[in-house]
Amino acid sequence: MIWKDWLRRIEGLTHVRIDGGDERIAVTGANSNRWAHAARILDDAAPEKVEAFDKDGNILRMWKSPPDASELARQGGDAATAGSQLAELARVIGEVSDRAAARHENAYRAAFDAQQKLVSTISDRLFAIEKSWQQMLVVRKREIEASIITAQGGSIDDDGMNLGNLATHVLGAALGGNAQAPNGTTKGAK
Repeated sequence: MIWKDWLRRIEGLTHVRIDGGDERIAVTGANSNRWAHAARILDDAAPEKVEAFDKDGNILRMWKSPPDASELARQGGDAATAGSQLAELARVIGEVSDRAAARHENAYRAAFDAQQKLVSTISDRLFAIEKSWQQMLVVRKREIEASIITAQGGSIDDDGMNLGNLATHVLGAALGGNAQAPNGTTKGAK
């Protein structure tokens, strides 16, 4: 222990007591020698406990040496027990870490599954919309064919429709009625 630094940090220090004994070591003076003198005494004594006092006898600070193997044995434990406690602590920390990683993995898996389900639902709905749109086009095509056949008086080609009239009619519907009707006539008139 570096006693000199420990002593300097205590404001109002006037004396120290070693191991709870009756003898107190005075730490007085205005120069740095007072710290050095007390530090030498503490180094020589190798104390288990050091108490720092102010001029009124109040304890300002106390230092206790950490227990060694003999102290642990006296308290009912030994170095092997301390080592096994550290191993147990490491095992517990490892288990907690593994459980946290598993929860994290499960959360990501659940989020991925939810996103996959959402994409599947959107894909199914888009397919249904496209299918409905195609069916609507087929129905609209048949309506246009029927109106052309009706307008031509029922004349159709071998394919079952008059392609020239169909194209003109479809273009006319698409362009808002600006396409010319067949035979150079205006739409609806002959």
